[in-house]
Amino acid sequence: MQVSNRTLLSVTMKEAVKRAKIDGLFTSPSILVRTIVLLSHYIVKLRGMIKKQMAFFRNLQLRSKLLGGYSLIFIISTLLGGSVIYFQVKSTIEANIESDLKN
Repeated sequence: MQVSNRTLLSVTMKEAVKRAKIDGLFTSPSILVRTIVLLSHYIVKLRGMIKKQMAFFRNLQLRSKLLGGYSLIFIISTLLGGSVIYFQVKSTIEANIESDLKN
């Protein structure tokens, strides 16, 4: 027997409404239902966007994937290295200024 996503979603929503009523999380069931419907709508939209992105990356040539991956690694390592150097130089300059002012 095959169950559609809509059926599973409605069953999940019904269970969530029951649990929320038992736990007393929401004062009004309509607020809970609206929240669950909105969240499920955004989850479905997000799932569709992720599938499109994965299809895009899956269709890229290996050369493009390697170029993108290495470029991303290079940019991240450059930013991290630059931030480390910046804070080291900043602390060194501050220490030198403090020692010059004390003398």
